[in-house]
Amino acid sequence: MVTKKMFQANRDSTIRMKALLQDLSDQQLLSVMPNGWSVSVTLAHLAFWDNRVIHLIESSKKEGKVNPSNFEDSINDIMEPFLRAIPAAEAAAKVYEEGVAAGWGEEDFSAVIKVLRK
Repeated sequence: MVTKKMFQANRDSTIRMKALLQDLSDQQLLSVMPNGWSVSVTLAHLAFWDNRVIHLIESSKKEGKVNPSNFEDSINDIMEPFLRAIPAAEAAAKVYEEGVAAGWGEEDFSAVIKVLRK
């Protein structure tokens, strides 16, 4: 009975959040919260952790047992929908920017550059 109530509360919460998000402007989504994160970053953070739980549930269903996966092994599967949502040019520019800031040079990007020059 508690589980049914939890699922119903989760569904109700999801409906309320969807209604709220439909009314928010881009400016509102970029508003900074007290913790320093924007509303959109906070929502992405929550979605990431929700996606991890979904991944664990699906993995457990397939294996027929609760299997708390190794986070490092499942991170790519969990992150994929978020990474696909980032425009490709922005993702590439961010990787390059972060790499340069870390002191990387062209030789560090050689594999990527080789693919891009094909």
